[in-house]
Amino acid sequence: MIALGRHNIGTLGKEYLVTVQEIPGRDVFDPVRQRLRGAGGNARFMKSDYLAYALVDAVIDHYFPIVESLGESIEEMQETVLGRPTRERLLEVHEFRKALLQLRRAVWPTRDVLARLWRDETGLISDQTKPFLRDCYDNAISIIDLMETYRDAVRDIMDLYISTLSMRTNEVMRVLAVITSIFAPLTFIVGVYGMNFEVMPELKWQHGYISVWLIIIAVSVAMIMYFKLKKWL
Repeated sequence: MIALGRHNIGTLGKEYLVTVQEIPGRDVFDPVRQRLRGAGGNARFMKSDYLAYALVDAVIDHYFPIVESLGESIEEMQETVLGRPTRERLLEVHEFRKALLQLRRAVWPTRDVLARLWRDETGLISDQTKPFLRDCYDNAISIIDLMETYRDAVRDIMDLYISTLSMRTNEVMRVLAVITSIFAPLTFIVGVYGMNFEVMPELKWQHGYISVWLIIIAVSVAMIMYFKLKKWL
């Protein structure tokens, strides 16, 4: 018995090949059917082992555009995560990771099937078909390698999301700390002049209110200039 895809299994014999679909009408075997109906290629003239190869090869070929679209999605996710590290972006990364796992579960059994067919300990695979199986096996390995690369890229995107979010949080905390530092001496000044004790000589100043505001502005400007000089702003 061989697995031709996630929803297709088959049994290969010397003169026959039986395939079963779990979901009728949803397969990638139409190009093979057209070749059989049109007598194109080797499918009509070679034995069942070549037909098994043709079906598995159709499955493998169907994976390539999927893998290419995943690669394009990774590039888009890297840009969006770096620019807008929101919760929605994080959910998209998780969904992408799930899609990679599902594709990996589908490709790995196909690779194992191709390895068994290529080595062939049953005598069902002819020498003419083995080179085709070897090429198909190499394609499956290429897809698996790409998925491993994409899985590492998704892990890097997760790290990028966390780093970007932490950086933005640190920026917000830095701004809040600067604001707190600026208002601390101002709070002290207005607190002192808000006590309204008669023994305080400043309370009798004609321009005391304006003087306090000038002091507050001068302190604020001096602290902001100092923070910019230290590159804290």
